[in-house]
Amino acid sequence: MDSNINSSLSQKGTKTHMSPLNIGVTLIIVVNVIYIGYLIGNNYLKGALVGKRTNNPTTISPTSIQKNDNVNVVDNNKVVMTVGKESIYQSDLDREVNLFPKEAKINLNYIKQKVASDSVILQGGEEEGYIVLNKNIFNNKNISYGDRYKAVEMIKTKVSSQSARARGTVYSIFFYNEWLGPLGYEGSKNFALEKLTKIHNDIKLGVITVEQAKTILKTDDSISQVDKNWKGNAIIEFDSEKSKAITFSKEINDVIWKTPLNIPSNLILVKDWQVDPSNPIKNLGDEEVRPKVYVDAMYSFVIVESRINETSVGGFQEWLQLKSKKYEIQYN
Repeated sequence: MDSNINSSLSQKGTKTHMSPLNIGVTLIIVVNVIYIGYLIGNNYLKGALVGKRTNNPTTISPTSIQKNDNVNVVDNNKVVMTVGKESIYQSDLDREVNLFPKEAKINLNYIKQKVASDSVILQGGEEEGYIVLNKNIFNNKNISYGDRYKAVEMIKTKVSSQSARARGTVYSIFFYNEWLGPLGYEGSKNFALEKLTKIHNDIKLGVITVEQAKTILKTDDSISQVDKNWKGNAIIEFDSEKSKAITFSKEINDVIWKTPLNIPSNLILVKDWQVDPSNPIKNLGDEEVRPKVYVDAMYSFVIVESRINETSVGGFQEWLQLKSKKYEIQYN
């Protein structure tokens, strides 16, 4: 996964207790679910099934490729669409369809989109000098899908390695996270501000190291009076492409690309959708449904250790969107 995010800014939930019998039954169900998930495959396979869609088609997996190479595909010379300078044949679509069980209902539009996306990646990769295309993987009704898959993945890796990316840490204290503590809304807000300001300033003055700051935030039990899940919400360590959202807060994500390196950023007051603090939920886990409002909910600051390729595209998806504009898709 591209973003190495070690914790979430919004971990919410309650513990449950189960009998040994229930645990055994649950384990059997989980094993079966995992097996079924394996058979269905990755997001591409899910997206191609009717009623299951994803935003960005992905390439098929090496396991699927091996199965596909063994499928007896009818040699169909009909060109169903063109992508830039590549003709896509019916046999190309047939190979994709044959990855699924015979009884599966296939979303053909999604499969066409995925095949077109792979073609754009290959042509864009050649344009960038990452590969020299040949008939073994491109513009041929009898291409090798195993080699084509490897070429597409190689280009994706190359693009990602040269994309703008940043590495660092987000330090946070939620003062209103579904549940409002005994200090009340304003009291909780002031508590979080004072607590995080001290840690921020101590880092800046060299009183504590960044590692000590992380330990303090994760072990200070007093923070539980404003956020029950503070241990999971306190720290986010990231190493991410610019196009990937590191937190739910646009303000934090923007600061990551602007703040000086190795210096704590200014404190950021972050808003979130929460139940109106004038009528808060009394107990975490209450099932009562109430309308939410966009209110101040968290204080944060960021320390960015490194940024690379800052003038490059934000990531693979951004690169793909730019390349897609250059290669016209025509359906026959």
